[in-house]
Amino acid sequence: MRRDVQALITEGVQLAWDSYKLDPYVQRLAEMVFLFHERVDDLVAIEEQIDFEVKSLDTCVYSRATFTEVLSRIQKHVDDLSLHQYSNLLQWVARLDQEVTFLLLLLQSSSDCFSLYNVVHCSKMYCCITSRLGFL
Repeated sequence: MRRDVQALITEGVQLAWDSYKLDPYVQRLAEMVFLFHERVDDLVAIEEQIDFEVKSLDTCVYSRATFTEVLSRIQKHVDDLSLHQYSNLLQWVARLDQEVTFLLLLLQSSSDCFSLYNVVHCSKMYCCITSRLGFL
């Protein structure tokens, strides 16, 4: 979508201000910028939800069911991003994967009541989630 906006701007640069093509061009550009703005707003909202879920891993109950539930919600958001074909998603998910894995390992090492089995299971589940989309 960003490229579409850029292409329209490039097209507009070539127009003369008194051109009869200016009004339809301005209308198309306004529509495209509006759609781009909506898409960015949607992306920001989804990213905020994912950040909330990742941070909740630090404070949630230390159980396999809880971690599975949180990771499933994160996966749903990643699936939404994938369906909307956001650019740079592979790099962003790789960074998210590292962050979640690091957090799970940190929790495992800092808590006596958090079993290694739970960390391994949740890490495997998260790796399965990301690899299912082709991110690993």
